[in-house]
Amino acid sequence: MIVRLGSGSISVLFSQNFCYNEDILFAWGEVMLIEALTINLVTQLIQRILEKGLDNVIDAGYKEAAQSLKSRLYGDKNQQHANQLQKILEKVANDERWCKPLSLVLKSTDFLTQVLTALLDLESDFNLEQMAEDWQQKFAGYPDMLPDLKKFFTTLKREISRDEYWGVLLADYQDLRDRKEIKEALAAKGYPGGEKELVQQVIQNFQFTFENNDIAVGVVNGDLQINYHQHLTTPDYEGERIQQAQSEARTIYLEHLIRTCNNLPLLTALGDDNGRYAHTDLQDIYIELNTTAFIETEDFPLFFSEDIDYVSEGSVIQKFKPKGKKELKREKTEWDEYKRTPIRARDAARKHLHLVLLGEAGSGKSSFAKYLLAHFATAQLKAGALLEGFDTSLLPLLLNLREVSHSLFQINTDNLSEVDYQTTLVRVLRDAVKERACAEDCVKLEKEFNQCWRKGTVFLVLDGLDEVPEEQRSVVRLAVAALREQVQPKRLLITCRNRSYTESAVIIGVPACQLAELTEEQIHGFIQAWYRHQHNLNKISKDFADARIKNLQSEALKPSLFELSQNPLLLTTMALIHQRDTELPNQRVKLYKEAVELLVRRWQRIQINRLAPSEELSEFLKDDQRVYPLLERLAYETHRGKDGNLPKAQALDILLEESFPQNWDLAREFLNYVDQRSGLLVGHGSEPGKPGSYGFPHRTFQEYLAGCYLAGREDLFELLHQLAGQDDRWTLPVHFAFEELYYHERRGKTVLYGLALQLNQEFTREDDIAAQRKLLWAAYITALLGCDYIEKMESFDGRRFLDSLRQRLPQTFGKALTRREWAEAGDLLTEIGDPRFYGPELGCLPKEDLLGFVRIPPGVFWMGSDPKTDKGSHKDEQKQHQVDLPEYYLSRYLVTVDQFRVFTERSGYKKFDPDALKDPGSRPVRYVTWYDALAYCDWLQTQLLDWHETVQDTQEKLTQGWRVPITGILAADEAVLAICAKLQQGWCITLPSEAEWEKAARGSGKSIYPWGDAFDSRKANGEETMIGTTSVVGCFPLQGEFGLHDLSGNLWEWTRSKHKTYPYQKDDWREDLVGKEERVLRGGAFFSDEIDLRLASRFRDLPNFESNDLGFRVVLSPFPSDR
Repeated sequence: MIVRLGSGSISVLFSQNFCYNEDILFAWGEVMLIEALTINLVTQLIQRILEKGLDNVIDAGYKEAAQSLKSRLYGDKNQQHANQLQKILEKVANDERWCKPLSLVLKSTDFLTQVLTALLDLESDFNLEQMAEDWQQKFAGYPDMLPDLKKFFTTLKREISRDEYWGVLLADYQDLRDRKEIKEALAAKGYPGGEKELVQQVIQNFQFTFENNDIAVGVVNGDLQINYHQHLTTPDYEGERIQQAQSEARTIYLEHLIRTCNNLPLLTALGDDNGRYAHTDLQDIYIELNTTAFIETEDFPLFFSEDIDYVSEGSVIQKFKPKGKKELKREKTEWDEYKRTPIRARDAARKHLHLVLLGEAGSGKSSFAKYLLAHFATAQLKAGALLEGFDTSLLPLLLNLREVSHSLFQINTDNLSEVDYQTTLVRVLRDAVKERACAEDCVKLEKEFNQCWRKGTVFLVLDGLDEVPEEQRSVVRLAVAALREQVQPKRLLITCRNRSYTESAVIIGVPACQLAELTEEQIHGFIQAWYRHQHNLNKISKDFADARIKNLQSEALKPSLFELSQNPLLLTTMALIHQRDTELPNQRVKLYKEAVELLVRRWQRIQINRLAPSEELSEFLKDDQRVYPLLERLAYETHRGKDGNLPKAQALDILLEESFPQNWDLAREFLNYVDQRSGLLVGHGSEPGKPGSYGFPHRTFQEYLAGCYLAGREDLFELLHQLAGQDDRWTLPVHFAFEELYYHERRGKTVLYGLALQLNQEFTREDDIAAQRKLLWAAYITALLGCDYIEKMESFDGRRFLDSLRQRLPQTFGKALTRREWAEAGDLLTEIGDPRFYGPELGCLPKEDLLGFVRIPPGVFWMGSDPKTDKGSHKDEQKQHQVDLPEYYLSRYLVTVDQFRVFTERSGYKKFDPDALKDPGSRPVRYVTWYDALAYCDWLQTQLLDWHETVQDTQEKLTQGWRVPITGILAADEAVLAICAKLQQGWCITLPSEAEWEKAARGSGKSIYPWGDAFDSRKANGEETMIGTTSVVGCFPLQGEFGLHDLSGNLWEWTRSKHKTYPYQKDDWREDLVGKEERVLRGGAFFSDEIDLRLASRFRDLPNFESNDLGFRVVLSPFPSDR
């Protein structure tokens, strides 16, 4: 790429078939070209101008005066000073608002001269208004840029003038140049007297290199030229746009990559022999995917742009909260004034050069990665094709991690130092990527691949971390870490399923984001794209397409299908089935069954002139009773394998055992036939037509068929007993097995209930992971069957089973299972009945002595953080000091959805966001404002006092000899009396102050977290759990010496405290409930990193703000409050 500056304009020349006009480069916003290049350019020029100016002074006869300054400029610490100047420029430039202003530094030599002139004279100013008037054409595209430009350069000059080296040096230099006698001497010698003339002179004779000499800047034929990855040469160009020839090897590779990435195996497999779906590529039907992170805004547009930023703290992308948001009036429809804008997956990838993309099965992780790679390749092949915000000159590369994990795992570490081991890991990874990229027709790409790999100018996608066997994931993680350190790829994208991204799989230092479910708008968009494309291919008429679009959009949003429609793979499957005029099933297992049947029917369509099978194989393919069991067995054995593939030898053994006894020729013919037909089973191998192993193009179909195999086994319980002790990759196949039995087997419900009984009985020890997983599976079966069905099983004592399961399931919380399984256990417990809470008659409050209130004793505690012992300490938390609090009672749990629902239904409260009631009942309520939380507190206090009257009246009747059943409120009479005794003394139920919250979390010590000083990701639902949402209260371990739950993680918690500086003083009106000031939030949420999960961490927000990460707990407190 060549950037040519001169005559007040710029030409941009790209290698590899790039050709853009001058504005595209700067709209692109690529950090390397704009920020790094400008910083290096300005740094080098300032030093060179100072040197030239001082040399002129010396030559004019004032050597002594100028020499001391020159020695300061080029002393022993020359490089250190240069680095310091770069840091100043980087500090100011580290803001996306300066992207376009920075581009203007490169966009004109005149403007570059103006910038340098003003920077060298700290007393001068930028006359940007005049500059804009002179350059109307240049500024035409950015009418609002002047304020940003003014602020940028003002900030830059201020930072330079404040620097103890550069500020003093420039001031002394200017004083020297301003001396009257020196000006006269310079004029007599013919040297420039003003800074502008000096700058112009230096620019005309300027050349330097940086980035390991990959970028050269200099003057050729009187023009400033910037060359990227090549030597300075005199450009041979016509006009302002020159297209350089692209290597034939790269072109062939990119075309091959586009075909690979756009290929949709499911559509290929289901296409008929007349070409149906044959011309449907990923790009034809792809819709933008969102992440679970979002921008909360009142007025911002519903799309991501350069003007909207979002925060990335720690490793997981956070929500954006605009600064200075106008305070809204508290009205019934306030929640509706907000527009929640999800961050698109494309924008997350654009923002983070290295990223882990997470998602559920079929959520579109791989599709997104391939879509992005295809766009990179297209942008290099087609002039004008642009992927905004990405450097599409990088070499796009794709590798499925399961293809290399075994080789990485098998490396012999004997006699290898740590550095040698890391180098070996990178070499094995490189060889695997190169083998895939340079295969077949792309062998000539090897030289260019090696160059790009060595320089790190690649966009590498490592797909399917979840497909790597659990015991190999730690090695893959080491390989990725070594890759990032040694190769430093410009872009790296890793995909993984949510549930598999835990512990040994987590890539340290790489941000992670999760794909969200499809919205109604996205579902509509996909369906429209699907049928519009079929019409464009002349497969169907426009009227037919419109009718099918309307019909499928209506069907997909029905309650019975909507949950399925939110998954991209299932939605695609639905579209395939719908187009064939088949009635849509309303369960995922039925959808997969329909899709598999379509795939098998394609196998069974025999053509005489195209791969015609033998008569014996034809008969076999037509026999469903033989084909389906074989596929299920192959899927099961493939899933058992270590790398997701079934070796050819093992596949032949299965065929000889199951379907073709002693008939080797027929077994081989079958494998060849199914591979050529590109169906459910496909061959893998380095040579076309000679596969060495077989696999399923969609892992989810493999898991479904493996589940069908389990469902058909008479020894299913024995198999479950074995699988429970293995890693979590069997969870989905086991679930499919249960669903297959439930929906497709006549006696399936009876079999399932028997399994649930056996699995429940296996639970003996809380530290036995297999027993806990079996209990989890028993709960899954119970939720599938429904409690009403089980309670009717009197001969099998259904109620006793339910009571046993409900009491045992909470015992898995915080124990041997994975953190995601704790969350799943919590949701299942909610569905089958959470025994930890009373029913609606008692507000769904905890079944505890004080309805969940925990006594916090009076006394002194340490509040805030100490930067000497807490690396995450923030000024807002300092300094650490002692606070004395009286006795109070804080709720053990966050307020739940069920508790908040009872409040809204009984009180008639309407001023809340309906989203607050959408989560499972035992999860903490969220999307609540500070006002909503206070309203709940008021209601609960009133309710308790009403219950108190009922309890007193009942007790009086009992003393009179009445017979009263002890149910409902009376089941908690002692707790109600104890709490109301405090209320009658002037105590109140309200939100905790931040002091009350922190004391309950910290206790008597100075610990950084509720459990101690060291962060432990298994103690809290934060970013490292990768759950990506809230979890049922109490499913993570107890926190703090008082035994509360979720003080760190799950949700940020409202407190009643106004945000004020420390030290904490309860009598400075910070606890006043009147006022619209920001209120303090505590505890961190499910996306928070270890810094925000510290118990001293403080956040704040306006009381009318609501979000998916805000909840609350309540306190019984003696503190007075004016309501």
